[in-house]
Amino acid sequence: MAQRPGVPKPSMAYLASKKAAAKPRAPLPANSADAPGSATDRCFANLCCQEVRSRDDVSTWMLSNNADAEPSLLQRVCLLQCGPEARTPSTIIKVPELAGLAGITVQSDTGQGSTGSLQTLKWAIYDEETRVARMQVFGGWGGHASVGWWTEPADERQWNCLINVARLCNYTYEFRFSTDYRHADIYIQGNLTGGCFPLIPGLPCVPAWFTIPSCCIHFEMEQTDFAGPGQALDGKNWIRKSYCCGKAFQVNEYELAQVYDSDGNKNDEYFDRIEQAPMALLISR
Repeated sequence: MAQRPGVPKPSMAYLASKKAAAKPRAPLPANSADAPGSATDRCFANLCCQEVRSRDDVSTWMLSNNADAEPSLLQRVCLLQCGPEARTPSTIIKVPELAGLAGITVQSDTGQGSTGSLQTLKWAIYDEETRVARMQVFGGWGGHASVGWWTEPADERQWNCLINVARLCNYTYEFRFSTDYRHADIYIQGNLTGGCFPLIPGLPCVPAWFTIPSCCIHFEMEQTDFAGPGQALDGKNWIRKSYCCGKAFQVNEYELAQVYDSDGNKNDEYFDRIEQAPMALLISR
């Protein structure tokens, strides 16, 4: 395995500079409070079995169990989900050092395409013994119900395609946490077959059996001591880094900050970061 540079513990000066450099993303125009995004955004979302939702009520639809939500045509035909499926809460909530990830976090300060994406690990599958969490980013076959808890901008057309390719391939993140919960290695997994034949019922129903070698692509995140040395870790603030062939991509480094806790309460410490997310959010359904 290729050697990766060591990850230094983020300093207070580093975090302060990242926050100062943050440039809030301009919100997308909405036709009305009940119809976020443009008519074009909603049309493409409907055609692709996706949905445009409002940032203002994200704590309601992302953190609820979704028990009554009918599956989309893609979920029915390609992934054989014939009726509503309630989300199952993750046991990651029981780990104080990681509980912040069970709320809603925002990708902050990147200046890249991922700026403003919102996500939660409240519904991820977590093994307390091995300290491993798995989440199907946009949904897929098998495991817990997993659509609608990772967002992308509603006005960027490439995501209408990429979200569906990802869920047909069971695009999955596996988080492997260190014994002190300060660090996590993130591995990308998929089935490499489902996205090739999306119109053949049942063919995408293959587990994410393949893991991309970390010497090729590797993600990791480091939990910060935001209040200074000795602060108890709570999973609310992380520095996320990406590597390709063992080399760090500094341009793709970002801060992951909790804006809502797992019960939907605002986290005042970081809530201003949610302004970097667009008003109209695209999700799988």
